[in-house]
Amino acid sequence: MPIKTQSKVQTTHAYVRIQQSGNLSSLQWTHLPEAAEGVEKNEMYTVCYSALNFRDVMLATGKLSPAANPGKNTNPEQMLGMEFSGFNTLGKRVMGLAPDLMGISTSVSTRNDCVWPVPDEWTLEQAASVPMAYLSAYLALVIKGNIAQRESILIQSGSGGLGQAAIAIALSYECTVFTTVSTEEKMEFLLARYPNLDKLNIFSSRDTAFEQKIMYKTKGAGVDIVLNSLAGDVLHASVRVLNSCGRFLEMGKFDLFQNSSLGMQMFLKNASFHGVHLDFLISEDTTGQHMKRLSECFTKGISDGVVKPLNTTVFDKHNVEDAFRFMTKRKHIGKVLIKLIDEKEYSLTTLPMISAEPRVYFSTSKWYVITGGLGGVGLELAEWLSDRGAKLLVLTSRTGVKTAYQKRKLSFLRDKGMDVQVSTRNVSKMTEAACLLHEFRPLGGIFHLAMVLKDGVLENQDETTFKYVFESKAQAAINLDKLTRHPSEYSCDWFVCFSSIACGRGNAGQTNYGYANSVTESVCENRKRDGLHGLAIQFGPISHVGVFHETMRNTTSTLAGAVPQSITSCLATLEKLMNQSEPVVSCFLQEEDTKEKSEINSESRLVLSIFRIIGIDEQRQINVDSKLNELGLDSLNGIEVRQLLERHTRKSMSLQQVQNITIKELKQLANHS
Repeated sequence: MPIKTQSKVQTTHAYVRIQQSGNLSSLQWTHLPEAAEGVEKNEMYTVCYSALNFRDVMLATGKLSPAANPGKNTNPEQMLGMEFSGFNTLGKRVMGLAPDLMGISTSVSTRNDCVWPVPDEWTLEQAASVPMAYLSAYLALVIKGNIAQRESILIQSGSGGLGQAAIAIALSYECTVFTTVSTEEKMEFLLARYPNLDKLNIFSSRDTAFEQKIMYKTKGAGVDIVLNSLAGDVLHASVRVLNSCGRFLEMGKFDLFQNSSLGMQMFLKNASFHGVHLDFLISEDTTGQHMKRLSECFTKGISDGVVKPLNTTVFDKHNVEDAFRFMTKRKHIGKVLIKLIDEKEYSLTTLPMISAEPRVYFSTSKWYVITGGLGGVGLELAEWLSDRGAKLLVLTSRTGVKTAYQKRKLSFLRDKGMDVQVSTRNVSKMTEAACLLHEFRPLGGIFHLAMVLKDGVLENQDETTFKYVFESKAQAAINLDKLTRHPSEYSCDWFVCFSSIACGRGNAGQTNYGYANSVTESVCENRKRDGLHGLAIQFGPISHVGVFHETMRNTTSTLAGAVPQSITSCLATLEKLMNQSEPVVSCFLQEEDTKEKSEINSESRLVLSIFRIIGIDEQRQINVDSKLNELGLDSLNGIEVRQLLERHTRKSMSLQQVQNITIKELKQLANHS
């Protein structure tokens, strides 16, 4: 019967994570124990409002690589949000940035130079709209661009948060401002907010017609400064309107991380090009000198009235996905906020609870042992542990490091700041198991993956073949169990054994292996009975890594009626299984589960999912010959649709192919994939 996993927990500490890059439906509030935050003991701040930026949307939709994050924070599950407003531990109102990239969180810990007091006349909702936009604009225009009085400037996407902040700063320098917007509504908004703007200097951001108009207005000279955040043809047109000795300030990340070509000819004008990225500046500014100067500009701008709150669109904390989807449509003006706590309802002593997914976290100060840790599954598990807080790992392998892949994976883990030790001790021998645990204390957990195979029909099995398989799996589990029982200096928080469905279901030629796993499962059952942690998981075949992949990669074989399951899926399930109480569980894909469901259900699920991404409510009103790009599919949500179709059809598709698919063709894909 299905096990009952802990579906949700009520907590005051949670953050938003994307479970599957490119799938906004997988955005979830996730439990974050205070001890697992892994940050220096800076002051903690209670978050009332989190602000979204396009970087967050592009990361969540898969359009921007995790490599676009500063420092070593490239875990796609922990990279959303940077801007917040709320309260400090004394109940004072603050606004700030969370450079650890977990700003969409109920609480954050950040550097003192990344937090500012909120002016009395501002609400916290207003305050959340300010830091990222104005600090980025000051960094670009004042510090990098060295803006001067009465210069000319082109500001792309003027109605966005950054655009509005840049316009305010440029007007304070009495500059001639040219800007672009995508709709008439946004142009009217800018004219109402900034009466000094010239309507004839506001152009469309949807094409490159602004180039000729600006060159005409500047008598062929071009502008002194370009503040750009757009990609493609618009980027190149923006370069061409720069005058001699001009400064080009690139705020976007997409073209930079795509290594897009710019062309060297612009430098014949003695022009300068600056990449401006506030998140990287904060990460690399270890002395605080740059932030000090930037903060001075920011606080002076507040006192001079240049820095003013932007208009906002607010979503409730339960509607995070809707907030992201709203931003993908690019119809908003100003900032999109997620409201966690009403400012008037805040209490210094009592924080509201939030429903969040449970999460497994590991101590940064304890050792975690993975037996068989240099195998394909073991190395993937090691990275999984590191993503959940573990810093100290021991990987056992009787043969040690032998392959280039093992060396590369170990180097990757160590580059993330982990202490990874490789041990050749044989834990199937009690003395060596004891030496291993004595050497690495305190012990946080054991993940027992070690195994060997000696397959054969029962008539050809003997004591030797049974003992050979038994020692690596079962005897090692028995030894580790005895050493970690209370009272013991080797006691641990987690005791997890990877078993096999060859035990639970049986598999031809693997009687000895099934028996060894059965004993291992009994060890976990006994531990559970005695009040200790014990979990045995009967995994099916795992694709791409591990023994099954290495021995059966060129066949379509199954194992005990199960087909290969991706390691990503296995590890995602592992987290759920570690949040339940049964000592022995199974995780596998049944062969019949992979067959296509009924055509109607398959068609309905796929089409409705794509309609949801595009923002279509009533599919009955759609002509079946309509193409997706005619229904509002743009390049941003096109990435999400493409990934959905590729998962469904298991075929690679270009963005142009996706945009030209009709509803009729979509239904055919759903029925025949």
